[in-house]
Amino acid sequence: LVEFAVGPGINDVSFTNCTSSPTASCVPPQLPGQDLDIVNYSLVSQVAVAGTHAQSYMTYRADLLNTGTPILSPVTAKLTSLNPSVQVVGKGALSFASASANSPVASSNTFTILTNPAVPLDFSKLSWTYQSTRSISPAP
Repeated sequence: LVEFAVGPGINDVSFTNCTSSPTASCVPPQLPGQDLDIVNYSLVSQVAVAGTHAQSYMTYRADLLNTGTPILSPVTAKLTSLNPSVQVVGKGALSFASASANSPVASSNTFTILTNPAVPLDFSKLSWTYQSTRSISPAP
């Protein structure tokens, strides 16, 4: 049992509901990465780096494929490049409203990398980690 006081204005409360003994630490469950995959990469734009023809900023949109149970809360996929010649620009993250089971879900944003457009991009060298947080908007 946890008690807390609610004061005037907006009160933002978060909790993790899990079972453990009172003396053991409670670790919230992580999203199972093996059940999630980024698929259907689509090139949105390409901008050459000034002064060189060897590199361009390549912006992509992609879908999230969830082969596990539905995830009803927002999902963020964070990009890491395993290829030293491909640099992640900016946050390198895709956002999804939720993740339905067994159907691709379109991202609400894009990600950008810096690479040589003459060399085909090996998407298997892009590594993604996934996070989901329950988000509740305050009532108006």
